[in-house]
Amino acid sequence: MKVDLSPKDKKVELFHYQDGAFHTEYNRAVTFKSLVAFLKDPKGPPLWEEDPGAKDVVHVDSEKEFRRLLKKEEKRLLMMFYAPWCSMCKRMMPHFQKAATQMRGHSVSEAPGPRSETVVHDGGQSETRKKPSWRAPENTVQGPTGDGHESGLRCCGQSKGIMHLGALFSVKVWLQVHTFALPSQVLAGMNVYPSEFENIKEEYNVRGYPTICYFEKGRFLFQYDNYGSTAEDIVAWLKNPQPPQPQVPETPWADEGGSVYHLTDEDFDQFVKEHSSVLVMFHAPWCGHCKKMKPEFENAAEVLHGEADVSFLSSPLPPFSSKDSGVFVVTPPPYESCRTFLESSGVLAAVDATVNKALAERFHISEFPTLKYFKNGEKYAAPMLRTKKKIIEWMQNPEAPPPPEPTWEEQQTSVLHLAGDNFRETLKKKKHTMVMFYAPWCPHCKKVIPHFTATADVFKDDRKIACAAVDCVKDKNQDLCQQEAIKGYPTFHYYHYGKFAEKYDSDRTELGFTNFIRTLREGDYERQGKKKEEL
Repeated sequence: MKVDLSPKDKKVELFHYQDGAFHTEYNRAVTFKSLVAFLKDPKGPPLWEEDPGAKDVVHVDSEKEFRRLLKKEEKRLLMMFYAPWCSMCKRMMPHFQKAATQMRGHSVSEAPGPRSETVVHDGGQSETRKKPSWRAPENTVQGPTGDGHESGLRCCGQSKGIMHLGALFSVKVWLQVHTFALPSQVLAGMNVYPSEFENIKEEYNVRGYPTICYFEKGRFLFQYDNYGSTAEDIVAWLKNPQPPQPQVPETPWADEGGSVYHLTDEDFDQFVKEHSSVLVMFHAPWCGHCKKMKPEFENAAEVLHGEADVSFLSSPLPPFSSKDSGVFVVTPPPYESCRTFLESSGVLAAVDATVNKALAERFHISEFPTLKYFKNGEKYAAPMLRTKKKIIEWMQNPEAPPPPEPTWEEQQTSVLHLAGDNFRETLKKKKHTMVMFYAPWCPHCKKVIPHFTATADVFKDDRKIACAAVDCVKDKNQDLCQQEAIKGYPTFHYYHYGKFAEKYDSDRTELGFTNFIRTLREGDYERQGKKKEEL
């Protein structure tokens, strides 16, 4: 039986069954490629080309297509090799596809003016063309100028650089606009994560995702390595493509010196025993938040270090003249009591968790930076102190941080907090459900949570309406959020009896949410009224 699956046929619904049981409703694009991709990986994200904003990106699906593109393409080509699950790829895709749209058949104009050109044949005649060709007149050559201006035809509005048989002519030129067409660009994307593309990954040194390669006339030149770029950055780079600058290796923090003690798996325990008050920062060299906090931590350490730098001599005191200035204290045992007295505000230490993995695992370090406080060798909780002032104030009077606020899920609200194992069954019982997919750390989510919670309270007595939330950071919800094509936070989906109906992109306030849901209910009442009239 042949079935027309075009969007005009509203009666066709597709359901996926796995191992004899219902798995999910198919709500992606009804195309051959999308259906095949879904059947290969039902839990995987939708194809990039299903995004309406990616229509100007050339999507390559096979090595044969890739080779054919290189062979026939005369335009400049910027190819993104990516993996569907890669978070960096997902962040960059919207900028990449926006750049593709901007570059598609556009020219760049640097000043307003008429689009006419004067082409000089000799010293006294001229003609106007409809489109600039930027070609030198017949029997003329470009040469140096006597006024210091740059030579070349792009110096529009004058005759600089134009010489006729060695004589410089003064030619009136009508063109007042400096307009030049950019060489046509093609921006393409290819999912090379499957093992069938190992040859391509090896050929173009794809060691991580995304890897972006630049080609001219089918020939690979170099990689584009600004993975934090915007669409404007990509467009600007394509005007004058340059190879990546050689990276200067960063000096490890431990090798920079300073007042922070750098600890390792081997010396950590001994250090926290010898120092009565230690605040330890667990960090990673690549972590942007760590880099931002590092100077604050260093400056605080310098202040605390200036209060007391205590060490013990293992041999008799040498002559004072042979030592730098300092204070020498003779004290009877136990010596540590003297250190405790002098080091009243404690010391700051750091651990590179990417190198000292035993310590990172022991203290359950899962994010960076993480602070741990040690008092006489015992570990205590420490608040997240990000500034020099806050660090010093806390070290001078260490106090246990206040208990963390309950999570949204732990609070008593009218919002239904769903997970992958109860999502479908719960939504099927409600006629109208607004679902907020979120991440607890997301600032935009935190801002909208009070509005969404208030909306749930408004409709809490309506049995046909629900406001639900899914924490996409939790491991048990990863598959669900991929199936629902969640690419950013927060994302709002409206479901009708458990079936995805539309994405909500309107006002993210209590008023916006309630108006949207009330419109749905008003539609229900209108339909009920019509049925009664028919009876």
